[in-house]
Order: sequence, then C-alpha cells, then structure tokens
Amino acid sequence: MTTPVMQPSAIYRDEMGLWHPTASGRLLVTPRVNEDILAHAFLKFKADKVDDNIWPAGGAPSLSWFLKNYSKENGVQVLACLKEDENQRMSPCGLSWISNRDVVANTVSRAEVGEGFFRGVSPLDTYWFGVMSLDYIFEDLGVDVVYGTTPAPNRAAVRYARSLGMQLYGPIPNYTTWKDKATGEYKPAGVWISAITKEQWAERTEKL
Repeated sequence: MTTPVMQPSAIYRDEMGLWHPTASGRLLVTPRVNEDILAHAFLKFKADKVDDNIWPAGGAPSLSWFLKNYSKENGVQVLACLKEDENQRMSPCGLSWISNRDVVANTVSRAEVGEGFFRGVSPLDTYWFGVMSLDYIFEDLGVDVVYGTTPAPNRAAVRYARSLGMQLYGPIPNYTTWKDKATGEYKPAGVWISAITKEQWAERTEKL
C-alpha cells in the first residue's frame, strides 16, 4: 500500500470523537464504547479468524476475559473504529486500544497501543483509523510516547506500523508465539517493538 500524504486538517473533532471524510464515507474513531460494541468486535475477530493474530501468545482469550480486561476499570481505553455509509449508518470496522498507561517520575506519560480490524476493511481505511487513533492518544489523552509489539511473522502488521511513522526495533527473538497455519501449533516467534513520540508525531503531521 502506498502511504497517502498526511492531511491532518481533514481530521476534525466533535462530541463523538475524531472524523475523517473519504470518498466512500466518513470514518469515525470514538471513545464511546460499551460492552455490546466490545462483544461484537471480539466475535467478529473470531469469525474472521484474525483473533490469533491479535492475541498471538497462545491464542485468543475468552469473551468474558476480553470484556473484563478491555475496560476502563482495568486501565484499558478502547476506541471504536466505524465507517458511515451513504445512508448515514455506522458500520464497525475494528478497535484500537491503549493499555499500560502510566507516568514516569511525574515527567513522561507512556502507553502501549494495539489495533485490530475486520476482514474486508480497506488498507486505506485502516491507515486512516491508525492515524486518527494516534492523534487521539497524543492530542486528547496527552500521552508523550506510545509503543507496541508486533510478531515478526505478521509482516502485514509490521508494514502497517511502519506506514504510521513508528520506529521499529528488533526483532527480539522468542518473545511470543505464532500459530502455524498448516499444523495449528503455536511456535516461538520474535517481535518487533514499534514506538513513536508526540514530538515525532507532530512533526509527521506538520503540527509543529
């Protein structure tokens, strides 16, 4: 996928979240997430058979575990990614999440990030969902630096992280597992660590 030219001015905010107009419909990233949205996304990930890619360490969790742990009560901020059709109906496309958020010595705010999208969502839409999610994390949540871990065998996800401007470090060997599609067995796998700071993001989006 060719990375589009960043146009931060095309992204706007309202009480729902962040919007971005596209030729095929508006995209929305919103923090207004309830258990119904979470449950639908989890079951869709499983139906699309992408759950093992999202949770590679031994396979996907149970629905009850997901609902309990992907919650504000457990320190996880989830963002819903949706697309508006020509009839102004919103269709879910995936989720972004922010976890392990803390402040070091009252100086630096850091957090871990992750994303998952449904099959059939276009690469261009997933790119803009990533842009909008990072913009929300830096501008609305005030986080200073984010990082993520991506299994090395998941080459599409590695390319995706790089397309968003994240710096990649590694791979770190034997950090996680990856499911062998032929045998169904989980085997040791390395991971790439991806990271980007608020300053790097501001420079990338021409906000400095």
